[in-house]
Amino acid sequence: MNFPIKPLLREVEEIGEMGFDYVELTMDPPEATPQKILVQKHSIQEALHRYGMGIMGHLPTFVWTSDLYESLRKASLQENFEALEASAELGIEKVVLHPAYITGLGKFLIDRVKGYAMESIESILKKAVSLNITLCIENMFPQTHFLFQAYEFQSIFKAFPEIRLTLDIGHANLGGGKNKSSEFIHHYGY
Repeated sequence: MNFPIKPLLREVEEIGEMGFDYVELTMDPPEATPQKILVQKHSIQEALHRYGMGIMGHLPTFVWTSDLYESLRKASLQENFEALEASAELGIEKVVLHPAYITGLGKFLIDRVKGYAMESIESILKKAVSLNITLCIENMFPQTHFLFQAYEFQSIFKAFPEIRLTLDIGHANLGGGKNKSSEFIHHYGY
């Protein structure tokens, strides 16, 4: 994954020079917003070709798709939609989604904000499907208060069977000192 505070093209080239098979392009500010990515589209594609690398996307990481403020949810969805459109322009076929962060007073209204999160996931999925992009939802960490336990994903996959799982091993090791990776693999590793 690129580190979006560094110049994007240089990051892609460094990942290529290290011999990786693909780059996970995170679409976050300040250096990897969809707008900046599209300006560098041809250079990025040339670097990918030069190093024989594939590419997948990572939708904006630090947005608020489950926030109590409707205006923040709408702005966060718009950021995801723009990232999906940029992904399609680059020929990306799979993107990773950090589903939601539950913060502030939302911690006292868990059911409501989880409902907002599900609505946002549905909207993002619809946009992804319309662009022929597979959406892969990532397991989170305890501080997000949503989708960090394996069992929590059952409702996601039941509601949205098109969604796939991205297992973040680092996230699975956070909280409680127990590696939850095997739980995710046991439940969803088919």
